[in-house]
Amino acid sequence: MLSILIPIYNFAVKELVNDLSSQAQDLNIPFEILCVDDTSKATYIKLNEGLEKIKGVNYQLNKKNIGRSAIRNLLTDKAQYDYLLFLDCDVQIGDNFIKKYIDFKDESEVIVGGVSYTEYEQLEKNKRLRWKYGRYREERKAHFRNQRPYASFSACNLFINKKVSQNIRFTESLTKYGHEDTLYGAELEFNSYTVMHINNPIIHLGLDEVSVFLEKTEFALINLLSLQKSHPRACKNIKIFNYYNFIRKTLFLTKGIFIFWKYCCRKLLMNGSTNLMVFDLYKLSFMLCLKKD
Repeated sequence: MLSILIPIYNFAVKELVNDLSSQAQDLNIPFEILCVDDTSKATYIKLNEGLEKIKGVNYQLNKKNIGRSAIRNLLTDKAQYDYLLFLDCDVQIGDNFIKKYIDFKDESEVIVGGVSYTEYEQLEKNKRLRWKYGRYREERKAHFRNQRPYASFSACNLFINKKVSQNIRFTESLTKYGHEDTLYGAELEFNSYTVMHINNPIIHLGLDEVSVFLEKTEFALINLLSLQKSHPRACKNIKIFNYYNFIRKTLFLTKGIFIFWKYCCRKLLMNGSTNLMVFDLYKLSFMLCLKKD
C-alpha cells in the first residue's frame, strides 16, 4: 500500500515519525516508513537514535552526503509499496493526514498537499525573513495551486504512484540546494502525468536564519541559471527568470546599478529587513551580477 519516504538532514524526526506510524496503524493499511540520514551532524544522529524501534520504520545512515535529489531516488528504489509519500524531515503533520491522501489516491497520479506556517507570538529576528517568505509566497490553498499545477509543484509533501516516481527521476546533477522540484514538476508536465493539489498541508518547522536562507537562495538561483541551458522549458513559469531575461539585454548599461542594489539589499536583509520586494530585488541583482560561466 504505502511507503513513507523521509530524507533526514540535521533535524530531529522522532515526533514526526511517531505521528505517521500511529496514523498508518489506525488506518490498518500495509505501510513502511523509510528514513535515510544524509550525514547529519552527530547531535541530530544522537537525537534520532531508536527510530528503527518505531513500528514500520526502516532507518539507515549514509556514509557520505549524496544530496537532495539522489536521496529521493534512493528512497524510491528502496520502497516496496505502490504508493509513495515524500516528506521533508523538518515538518509536522495534522490530523487524518495520511487518510486524506488515501481518499484521493485514485484521482490523480501525483498529489501535492501543500505547506503552511505557524503563527508565532515571538520569533527570532534572524528567522523572520524565512517565515514571511514561506507564509506569503509558499503557503497557498489548493484552489490557487491547481490553476497552475506544475508551476506550483513541491516535493516536500508529495503523494505519488511508484510507477511515476520510477519513470521520472529527480535530477542528481543538481547537487546543491534549489529548483530540484521545479525541474521535477516540468518533467511531469512534459510526460503528461496528472498533478492534483489538495488542502493537506504539512507545517514547515525548519526556519533558516537569514544568512543560511540567503545562501540557499543563491544556490537555487545558480541552479536556475544552469537549468536555462540544460532544460530551458522548465524555466518558463518562473517569474524572476522572465525579468532576468528581459533586463540582461541592457546589462552593459545597467550592471553597475545592479551591483549597487545587490550590496544594499543584502545589507538590509542581513540587518533584519523582511521586505519581500527587497528580497526579490536582491535575487534579481544576484542573478544579473553572476559571471556568464
